[in-house]
Amino acid sequence: MKETNKRKIAISTWYMPSNYGTGLQALALARYCELLGNKVYFVKDNRKKEEKNDGLNEQIQKVKKKLYKIASGEWNAQRKKRVEIEVRENLQQQFINDYISVFYLNTDDDVKKINEKMDVFVAGGDQIWNPYVLEDINLLSFTSRTAHKISYGTSVGVADIPEKYREIYINNLSDFSKISVREMQSKKALQKFLDKKIEIVVDPTLLFDEKGWAFLLEKAKIDETYKSKKYIFCYFVGNRKSYWKYVEKIKKETGLEVVYLPIRYEGFKNPHSLFVSASPAEFLWLIKNAEIICTDSFHATLFSIQFQKEFYVLKRFKDTSQESQNGRL
Repeated sequence: MKETNKRKIAISTWYMPSNYGTGLQALALARYCELLGNKVYFVKDNRKKEEKNDGLNEQIQKVKKKLYKIASGEWNAQRKKRVEIEVRENLQQQFINDYISVFYLNTDDDVKKINEKMDVFVAGGDQIWNPYVLEDINLLSFTSRTAHKISYGTSVGVADIPEKYREIYINNLSDFSKISVREMQSKKALQKFLDKKIEIVVDPTLLFDEKGWAFLLEKAKIDETYKSKKYIFCYFVGNRKSYWKYVEKIKKETGLEVVYLPIRYEGFKNPHSLFVSASPAEFLWLIKNAEIICTDSFHATLFSIQFQKEFYVLKRFKDTSQESQNGRL
């Protein structure tokens, strides 16, 4: 089939691979749509409204962050890993170059063009409908009222959407032709105020089995020392001290080495073996070849199940917190 005859799909979701699950869910949804014979683009809105003194405020925040890093020892910890961090950044950029085609909305004219060019608009997976991090673009607000719009495996992330935000959802989702989410919790949260049928589907990463991820696993750049190593793989999106008490308990019981992939600045001070230079391919490899996985990540949990591993999920939030995302797991 010639590309000119392919149906064109624009997906609005988070796709940056710095949070590995985010990058992989975006890749999975795009790849699945492409295998069905479509041409897929991700959408990025660069139309930022300039605010007075915004540049100054940004500089102040940068200085504050740097001072905090120096005072806490994070800057020194990162400096020691600067070569590995640079490798990781290059690997992640290569991931985007290889798998992600982006349609940039730089001007209002670009908005007009994308509405003319695309056949279908998709609000993709992940927590893009979480009210506490909501962006208009992920409600497909840039599309015309007559555009063909659906969502696939989207997540609200929390158990309830505060009433002050609900009108935003109603205004933007009322003209979606199909809405699907990945959890019962998300369906219940939306169904409280949205008069539309909402279906539950699997997360995009589960559209492929283990064999379906082989194309990416084979691209993992792994040092030979890891290929014979037996280890506990730790990947945490949050930062709770209680995590490491649990990890130490498992380490003591099993005698296995701990390999930790840090994504937060605090992680670079961790005393365990750090695997810093990782793209989504290395992230998958580390899960697939671990003896045990400890994580608070939704997607690390899904891949642990998919690769049939022994794994332990630790709670990132207090269950009583209004912003708790524990219900996803």
